[in-house]
Amino acid sequence: MAKPDRPTPKKHPWGLVREHWVGLLNDLLLAVDRCLAHLGTERVHDLRVAIRRTLPVLELATVVLPDAAPWKALHQELHGLLRLTGPLRDRQLFRIRLQALGRRERALRKAPEALLAKARDQEREQKLAVRHALEEHAELFIGLHQAAAAIGRSTPQPGADLMEVVAHSRDRMERRWSQVLPGDPHTLHRARIAVKRHRYLLEALAPVLEPDVLAETEQHRHVQRLIGRWHDELLFREWLLDQGGPGLGLLARLPRMKHLPKQMGRPAH
Repeated sequence: MAKPDRPTPKKHPWGLVREHWVGLLNDLLLAVDRCLAHLGTERVHDLRVAIRRTLPVLELATVVLPDAAPWKALHQELHGLLRLTGPLRDRQLFRIRLQALGRRERALRKAPEALLAKARDQEREQKLAVRHALEEHAELFIGLHQAAAAIGRSTPQPGADLMEVVAHSRDRMERRWSQVLPGDPHTLHRARIAVKRHRYLLEALAPVLEPDVLAETEQHRHVQRLIGRWHDELLFREWLLDQGGPGLGLLARLPRMKHLPKQMGRPAH
């Protein structure tokens, strides 16, 4: 279905956007506190989602608020934390996948044992690295508190156009889709990241966007998850390949990996 070239904003006061952004920043601080207590699979996932929801807020803040430098610095710090938690998230998924194989497939019951031990060791190492980073990032969390306070009392600078940021994000998403090559997981993954970024950008502007524009996020979520499940399976099989003997043996017993449907649908634009 054809969408307008530029989203039409509702005429809501800046206060609604401001309140929404402060809520997202507070959600991130809560996710960080939960991970400092325990780096379980669900909590790491929630932290990564909270970071991804906060990144567009900081991107938009550079447009709306007078001094862009602090928001850019905080954006860079959070992006680094997102990259750092990625390997931990992958090892946790590998462990869960191996445990599921051992439970469901009688023929594979003993095959994953050595691999499971290795995945747990790697997960433990990644947990130590992430915990150390969280404990060392005191300035980052002070920055998040300060950001929430600054946004809470802010007023937008004259001439700020948030819709330009949305249009740029949509263009980037379309460009990534145009660059997808058949059978190339790298270009497909880049397209998925662009879809995810655009979805969270729209969610960050939820109070000022029309319902039909926000409805796009459901299709974005569907496409993102479809590619995500496929990409996670690809990463798991690549990890098995890197483990040598036991990994190769298990890989040979797995069913052939399904290809993504050719017509899986592009995100709305």
